[in-house]
Amino acid sequence: YVFVLVASLLAASFGAALDITIAELTQFRFWLALTLLSEYSPLVQALAWTATTLVCAVLAVLLTTAVSLNAVGSGIPEMKAMLSGVRLYRYLSVRTLLAKVLGLVLALGGGLYLGKEGPFVHISCIIVNQVSKVPLLFRSIRDNGALLQMMFACGVTMGVAGTFGTPVGALLFSIEVTSTYYPVRNYWFGAFAGFVSAFAYLLLWNWAKGEPLLSTPIPTAFTVGDVTPQCVGIAALVGVIAGVISVFFVHLHSLTISMRRRLAARVSVLRWRLLYAVAVGAVTGALTFPHLLGDMMAESTYDSLKDLYAPEALSEDW
Repeated sequence: YVFVLVASLLAASFGAALDITIAELTQFRFWLALTLLSEYSPLVQALAWTATTLVCAVLAVLLTTAVSLNAVGSGIPEMKAMLSGVRLYRYLSVRTLLAKVLGLVLALGGGLYLGKEGPFVHISCIIVNQVSKVPLLFRSIRDNGALLQMMFACGVTMGVAGTFGTPVGALLFSIEVTSTYYPVRNYWFGAFAGFVSAFAYLLLWNWAKGEPLLSTPIPTAFTVGDVTPQCVGIAALVGVIAGVISVFFVHLHSLTISMRRRLAARVSVLRWRLLYAVAVGAVTGALTFPHLLGDMMAESTYDSLKDLYAPEALSEDW
């Protein structure tokens, strides 16, 4: 439990530091394009906004390629392979941690549409691996392969709990990832890791934002009377629609990957990583410029959820 406590606190600290840095980088992009250049034409502002997204995307690819290629991708498929007994060389090294952190901050801070869950699961498992290597400490875990595998499963729980603040959901997700074998005794370790990571992240995030330490990140003002049968029906309908859209998105993503691989096999230039970074950065920057399709395109998920759950009426941008 001491090992899980130390690793969970470190993972939560990394998660809070990442989110704070990403938020600051996003605010810098707003300041540069919309405040510093406010006296210039909208075209100049759009070019500056797109340029920041483009630079962040290119830097993320360059740093990841130069520091460690093991940081490429989500991280969840590789962790599932490792938890099934496959050894991946240097996948949980300090160089990979550095590349993952830098790439994630630049990509999300630059406004790219990426999820933080997979990369942070990878980061949490790297933290677990590095903590196990501390001299004179945790030797019983370091020298026991089965126990270390259990701690990696706890690392998955830490990553999800630190991202979404849902320790129970994080535990269930870790079971899903380690679907081949999950020891019963690891339920307690996983639950402990999830609750510590989620609670520590909440305290650090509120402290950095100057909010009361035990306040929720997205406050609500709902009462029991607000939950009507009509609301339940609408919520169920939204869930069905979201599920259908998710299935469509997954199939569309799979088709896009297959098409890209076929084209890259025929055209060598399409295998250049920087080409994809430039293309994705330019398109994303142009589409998310606040004065083009509205402020909501550039708003973070956190700010969007805060608006949706606020008791006040939504703005006209919605």
